[in-house]
Amino acid sequence: MTVRLGVRREDRNEWERRVPLAPEHIGQLIGEHGATVRVQTSSQRVFPDHAYASAGAEVVATLDGCPVIVAVKEVPIPLLAPKTTYLYFAHVVKGQLYNLPMLRRLLDLGCDLLDYERIVDATGKRLIAFGRFAGQAGLVETLVAFSRKLDLEGLRNPLAALRQPMTYRDLGELHQALDETSRRIAAVGFPYPVVCGITGYGQVSNGVQELLELLPVETLEPEELLLGGRVTATDRLYKVVFQERHLAEPLNPGKTFDLQEYFTAPDRYRGIFQRYHAHLTLLLNCIYWEPRFPRLCSRADLRSGLPPHALRIIGDISCDLDGAIEINRGATTPGQPCYTYRPATDDYVEGVAAEGITVMAVDNLPCELPAEASRHFGDLLVQFLPGLLAARDQNGLKAAALPPELHRALIVHNGKLTPTYSYLHTFLETTTKAVTA
Repeated sequence: MTVRLGVRREDRNEWERRVPLAPEHIGQLIGEHGATVRVQTSSQRVFPDHAYASAGAEVVATLDGCPVIVAVKEVPIPLLAPKTTYLYFAHVVKGQLYNLPMLRRLLDLGCDLLDYERIVDATGKRLIAFGRFAGQAGLVETLVAFSRKLDLEGLRNPLAALRQPMTYRDLGELHQALDETSRRIAAVGFPYPVVCGITGYGQVSNGVQELLELLPVETLEPEELLLGGRVTATDRLYKVVFQERHLAEPLNPGKTFDLQEYFTAPDRYRGIFQRYHAHLTLLLNCIYWEPRFPRLCSRADLRSGLPPHALRIIGDISCDLDGAIEINRGATTPGQPCYTYRPATDDYVEGVAAEGITVMAVDNLPCELPAEASRHFGDLLVQFLPGLLAARDQNGLKAAALPPELHRALIVHNGKLTPTYSYLHTFLETTTKAVTA
């Protein structure tokens, strides 16, 4: 392999310590595939520069001369280089407005763009993701927010010793803290029964449930919530996992829920999740959402009135602005992870407040578990990089030579949208007209 691979440092904020490849992955690429790798120096990254140098990488200030660059988050527009092949989380496939200028610049510069989210198998299943760690960190952030709310209300708080995920040395230490919290819940209990609702059953949901199971938990089916009488204990959390059939129902009362129809024709369905709002203390949102689907929590539904202990915290792990959770007003950071929506006045206050629905909306949750998340991600990514490097030479990227999983992820090739993603032209044209109007 003669094409040089560049690994960009993450500089979005002070909490972003992840990297797409750990030192052992660099060593694997060099030792097994003869790759040439440059790693951009970083004092913030979870793995130090010397670990990459020991693995055989050249640690450099800039990635000039690297035809292929991998990163975690989006590369800032001023740093995009002409004729370069980029692989990162692009956040453009839904036509996200905030990243359309970046997409336009990639086109102008004649670049290639591959998106991790679109590296999928033949069935559409994602093959590379941080989702499990987003779920784990999101659960703990939600529990910490709930703990603060209990303190503000002056109520018994068995979660008081639990801290934000980023404050623990590693996942093992966090597990120990949850074990201690589990004993505290069993011994002291909550001031009232606590129901934790989880939407979805993918990697993010699995991450939530993996850590939640370290606490005293009793699992209920969604239908049991509506029957009443089961939620009485305070020495545990009640876990309820919702699938699509719990979120929507056919408009035609004579039809039954059909998952494939729901995905292809959601306009034939109406949202029904509001029937569960009054029964949930905590809501962990883990679903993929698009505007064509019903919301989980509309502003109107939340303003219609809830019982005193309902929806105290919404952990919006999916974090779509004005999305499935309509009161999501924007992403937060680990430094200020929450804001509180007050239905009575239809406004917000910063942080956790005693009154209102507190929203945890950190959009880069895996950065709070940087070492484990990066190693897991790199284990998945490294297998695809030899194929990417082999398809790229000094004259450009040969799309036809890409492995099929990477070919599906190719959004921009030689400065043009690929056929699968040509629909993004509509978004680009719309924003261009809005700017020039």
